[in-house]
Amino acid sequence: MQNNILDNHKSESMRLDKWLWAARFFKTRSLCKTAISNGKIHINNDRPKSSRKVNIGDEITIQQAHATKTIIVIKLSEHRGPAKQAELLYKETEQSILKAEKERQKQKDLKILNVPGNMKKPTKKTDRRALSNIKKHL
Repeated sequence: MQNNILDNHKSESMRLDKWLWAARFFKTRSLCKTAISNGKIHINNDRPKSSRKVNIGDEITIQQAHATKTIIVIKLSEHRGPAKQAELLYKETEQSILKAEKERQKQKDLKILNVPGNMKKPTKKTDRRALSNIKKHL
């Protein structure tokens, strides 16, 4: 049985759109190509084309919706496999994880403000604390 993940050889490389598809960042290669051509993907701080070769150790920045991830390529795969296998192809950087967590907390705090009835002057101690926490994160 052949292994779908390529060995860690420095000479190995593959197309960017195919790797993004195999790593399950996008559902189709067509969506990968669209994201690349719209400037949502960067490799080592350069704006690539779909045919750009990805090598092990490359740093890829991916902007999806309102989130931006920075990942390091660990392995290459020619085939799209299960999500557990796709997670083995890359590692998200610590800075990216911290930034995502901060953004999630900010969105959570903003949700508190958008609840009907909370648009009035804060009257309870908990409302004042929530508002204070939001101001700290902004």
